[in-house]
Amino acid sequence: MLYSISAVTKRTEYEFPAEYAQVTNIPPYYSRGITSDLTLNWKMVRSVWLKTEWTEHYEDAGAWYSDTISPKTDSTQAVFNSFYGILRKQWNHKILLTVCDTVDGPLQWQCGTSVERIIRNKFEASQRMFFPDYQGTKYVIVPFLALNSKVGEHFSILLKLKRYIDTVDDDYWDFTLLFTARF
Repeated sequence: MLYSISAVTKRTEYEFPAEYAQVTNIPPYYSRGITSDLTLNWKMVRSVWLKTEWTEHYEDAGAWYSDTISPKTDSTQAVFNSFYGILRKQWNHKILLTVCDTVDGPLQWQCGTSVERIIRNKFEASQRMFFPDYQGTKYVIVPFLALNSKVGEHFSILLKLKRYIDTVDDDYWDFTLLFTARF
């Protein structure tokens, strides 16, 4: 059994700094996020693997509020006098299960499904609370099938079929046909 664990964080710089430099009473927007992954691969038989992936993702977007926010302000003073106000936050939980054939032959296959739970909240200043951004919690289920065929030494064809099942937005099919040439 093989496994890997990883975490990634991201933070944006201030968005549209030139516009906020002209109008100092509007705080600049800012966002940050963290993603963690746990991946497990299990060789079931010969060349057939069961792959699982569990992903947690949190992100928020907000603004820095302060009486002294300005590009001309000393950075230590701006940090001391300011605070980060979250305007929107999102939490994603995703599990992906895949069964695949890894034999190096003319045809390789992969099938599986992913289940994702998305919770979005926005801050209502009048009530000083977070509320759901849309009709409650959103679930997205995506079963898929992929076939990859080698055609000669330099060519391959990938056929992928996905079905997006969404509890809030419209459901749809995704069909991919990709022809690749490698020299």
